[in-house]
Amino acid sequence: MRAMHGVRAFRLLGVFAAFAALASVANADTSSERPGSILIFPKVVTTGTRDTVIQITNTGNMVNEVTCFYVDGESCVITDFFLTLTRQQPIHWRVSTGRPVNPLDGFGTDGAGLDPGLIPGLGAGFAGGLVCLETDDGAPVAQNKLKGEAGLQDLSASPTANDSKYNAIALSANAAPDDDDNLELDDAEYSRCATTHRLDVMTEVADGDPILGEDSTVTTNVTVLPCDLDFRRANTPEVTISQFAWNE
Repeated sequence: MRAMHGVRAFRLLGVFAAFAALASVANADTSSERPGSILIFPKVVTTGTRDTVIQITNTGNMVNEVTCFYVDGESCVITDFFLTLTRQQPIHWRVSTGRPVNPLDGFGTDGAGLDPGLIPGLGAGFAGGLVCLETDDGAPVAQNKLKGEAGLQDLSASPTANDSKYNAIALSANAAPDDDDNLELDDAEYSRCATTHRLDVMTEVADGDPILGEDSTVTTNVTVLPCDLDFRRANTPEVTISQFAWNE
């Protein structure tokens, strides 16, 4: 693990899985619409022709310190970094290039504004997830003020290029978290990870997509990230998924 000075390695203790399917996430215990104390981005990809843009916003009126962990889906290598967001501050970056600290960024440029901290670039060839949580001097806190979005961009310049976007899954802190390295997703410390997800899909469209018209196609991609993640030991458990389909 590449650890920056002062960044603690936490463990999320949850039994089930965070879920992303294009731009839709819905379940009873988590939210993709309301802010929370833990943000989960289940699908983060960088290749020669694809990149991911992450945006995180501090919706509160107080400074919010944020500790983040990239999780490589194949090697389980962890890359961590630390941010400090002022009140109501949004921040964005490309996963491939990250975001340096440069106070001389010109007005209107991609890096303009108040830099929250050094965000490492992962280059091409990364496929995994990102988890960010509210902290104070390295310890977890409960402000419930973080909101996030991820944009998956197709850089191929192909006529069939397709971009998509989804909201990060936000887990609320239900009480002041213990000052330890275990983040309990048990409805006591933090919201419980969802046990089921429902996704409405179009598996076959005779006349193409109703918006794009004839000769278009519909593709649904589902990504699952386990909620039980150990950032210190870089361990992710195996998850068994049961799928049930209903044809309306």
